[in-house]
Amino acid sequence: MEAVWSLDTRSLAVFRIGLASIILVDLVNRARDLTAHYADAGILPRATLWNWMYWYLSPHMISGSVYFEAALFLIAGCFAFLLLVGYKTRLATAATWFLLCSLLVRNPFVSNAGDGLLRLLLLWGIFLPLGASYAVDSILAPSKRPYQVYSVGSVALILQMVTMYVVTALLKTGVEWHADATAAYYALNYDQIVRPFGLFLRQFPTLLMVCTRLVFLLEQYGPLLFFVPFATAQIRMLGVVLFMLFHLSLTILFHLGGFPWVGLAGLAALIPGWFWDKVSLRLTQSEARMQARLYYDADCRFCRFSVVALETGLFLPDRMLEPAQLYPDVYEDMTREHSWILHDAKGRYTGFAAFVELCALSPVAWPLAGILRLRPVTLGGEMLYGFFAGHRPIWSRLVSRLRPSDPNRELGAFWQGVVVFMLVYGLFWSAGSFYKMREETLWFGYLTGLGQRWDMFAPFPTKDEGWYVMPARLKDGTTIDIWHEGEPVEWARPYMPDRYKNQHWQKYMEAFWKPYRRAYYPHFASYLCRTWNAQHPDEKKVIEVRLVFMLERTLPDYKQEPPERKDLYTYSCLEMREIQPSL
Repeated sequence: MEAVWSLDTRSLAVFRIGLASIILVDLVNRARDLTAHYADAGILPRATLWNWMYWYLSPHMISGSVYFEAALFLIAGCFAFLLLVGYKTRLATAATWFLLCSLLVRNPFVSNAGDGLLRLLLLWGIFLPLGASYAVDSILAPSKRPYQVYSVGSVALILQMVTMYVVTALLKTGVEWHADATAAYYALNYDQIVRPFGLFLRQFPTLLMVCTRLVFLLEQYGPLLFFVPFATAQIRMLGVVLFMLFHLSLTILFHLGGFPWVGLAGLAALIPGWFWDKVSLRLTQSEARMQARLYYDADCRFCRFSVVALETGLFLPDRMLEPAQLYPDVYEDMTREHSWILHDAKGRYTGFAAFVELCALSPVAWPLAGILRLRPVTLGGEMLYGFFAGHRPIWSRLVSRLRPSDPNRELGAFWQGVVVFMLVYGLFWSAGSFYKMREETLWFGYLTGLGQRWDMFAPFPTKDEGWYVMPARLKDGTTIDIWHEGEPVEWARPYMPDRYKNQHWQKYMEAFWKPYRRAYYPHFASYLCRTWNAQHPDEKKVIEVRLVFMLERTLPDYKQEPPERKDLYTYSCLEMREIQPSL
């Protein structure tokens, strides 16, 4: 039982680094549309959200200023960086989770399933020792050995990943996934998100039918590989590899934002310790590495921190590190030369030269050694080493002020009970995809971010898509397409992936043409008017905008029909109100 529900701290380190990297990249991408998507001057003012988000705690709703939003983005980035390096890891995880939940509430229409999964994985990560390996916390802590984690947190994380796959398989009830096996055909005909390789692949109907069957079988039965009680590590690793290949194939075929990458990070947490033991043995099993010894000043906190950080980052065997005080002759040499000392099969090294040889011994950084041996680099490296070595007392005081989270601290009974309750609640919410949950029970899911629905390409891939044309009349009488930066108005079918600036815009516009989004048309049209007019002279200012959607339905057997034109909305930029169509 313990082997089935355990997670390895090295896998959790990869999980932590993966999630933090995804968040940092996502923040940079979202910041490009800071005004458009998150400020009151954009397409979704806060006033339009107040009537349905009363159960959410969102600092992003405090102010509609773009500067306030930028400050929150910066704070979120700082916590994500702390999560990346693993310092104050539990606090960094909790803060990152909270700020992500807040950000997703501020504009839910630009989020996808990957954002929801990221939110949930961060939530369960709060209750796991994410800083126990390959982290600043583990370097500063007395013990940094990898170990197996068997707790309510590990159970919750495993079940979260499994639930996602199982529920989305159960929701795939359309004949497209079963009798017809045409789901892959319809998915690859959704041109808004398909990549060039997907366009190529959809030419082969028989192959698409095979892919449909394989995807359904993997999602429905693949999670069983995580729970086999015999040869658990090897069979679980097979399951991880299969699902990782599945997520990688999604990135090749579709533009899905961060979803495939978040899934890969979640799967990384499930990698068994058996795999890391094999990799570690292969990486460190070298006579040169086994013979090498790096001697450091044990009385210098900065020195110990530096060598442990290098041993961790360069994947060197921990037996290589030796306190110089244990060897009087070595300690005498270290004191005289004011440097750490590396002894290996080739000789004795000090200063920056020792660092170069450490890189040469590393199974991952050895290509860097050749660059570091170049004369200009060596001179600069010696100067840098001399600077740090000459100010060791200062750096030691700084290191001593670092107060890491205890990565080995276990949850108390109260928090274990909280995790169990949230886990059961989240499972019930997932099951709510098949029945309607009681309205009075939903508040907790909204408050904690436990709400989840895994209906990707379910019950069948969408068969409705299309493109937007937004004719705008200027003061000088000309008409341009304001959605496409002033290009001439074209009604013909374009190359779809080029019609959106990024995946967040694509997600916002994906269902924009549907009637339930009509309340947001005035804000969108007003934003188009303001943005255009702020960048153009008076005679080129726009006075009227029309929102038009060209609806195109995917037909079976590669058949086609003319698109259906839908006039959604006409807006007067001068009067700032809806008007009857006049273009």
